[in-house]
Amino acid sequence: MATNVVVEEQPAQAIADEYSDSLPEYQIPETKSSVSNKKVPNAPDPRFRKGDLVHKPAIVNGKRTKITFTIYTSRYNPGGYTEYQAINVYTNKLESVWIREKDLKAGG
Repeated sequence: MATNVVVEEQPAQAIADEYSDSLPEYQIPETKSSVSNKKVPNAPDPRFRKGDLVHKPAIVNGKRTKITFTIYTSRYNPGGYTEYQAINVYTNKLESVWIREKDLKAGG
């Protein structure tokens, strides 16, 4: 037993228009809120950049001297300050400890 089903033919455009009336229009906002380029929005700007020459006071063999470094990388500490990893200019080795910004002075 075959039944004849009559399918009403509608143009594709008419079907698309039927659904578009029920959807709200998406509006692009003029400005984006709370968008920042910083990784941590409240972090202060670092005083030194990668490759800057800095020095730090140190006691070597009982004498006060200064060690010259090149900034390798920086990070923001949740305590509210910036820390740096530095490369010793004379030995060309990366210091494994993070040095606080207040302990470093600009220049070599």
